[in-house]
Amino acid sequence: MMRLLRTAPLRARLLPKLGLALLALLGAATAAQAQLAPDWSASLPAATGTAVALDRDNNSLVTGWTPGAPLQLSKYGPAGGLLWQRSLTALGAASRSLALVTDAAGNSIISGTVVDTTGVPQAAVVAKVDAAGALLWQDETAGRFNIAWR
Repeated sequence: MMRLLRTAPLRARLLPKLGLALLALLGAATAAQAQLAPDWSASLPAATGTAVALDRDNNSLVTGWTPGAPLQLSKYGPAGGLLWQRSLTALGAASRSLALVTDAAGNSIISGTVVDTTGVPQAAVVAKVDAAGALLWQDETAGRFNIAWR
């Protein structure tokens, strides 16, 4: 099961902790145990998550796979609401994601592999999806140890 937890942006978490650390160093405060509580979480049963990225609007994009199924890409809003979820069937009936990045325009670029029924990689893939989840392009290179690029 894939479980996604999201906390406040780093700068919002880091500044208060730096202040606490300085107080502790100066002897004005005792050591404090800071625990991060997630802003929200999401679970996708039977899925394996492989990559998470933030877009320009602070939305979370998550990619992963389920055995025997196409690669999945999900987009969550800053408050954790599911905006959309796509199965990238154009990448093959059974594909696995390896990496995910977003660009300045809000598009997502996913790399991964197409696998056979036993999970052995058969091709390298890279795909670009727009901010609404539509597939813009994909490249696939057959072979177990090849590289796909654009």
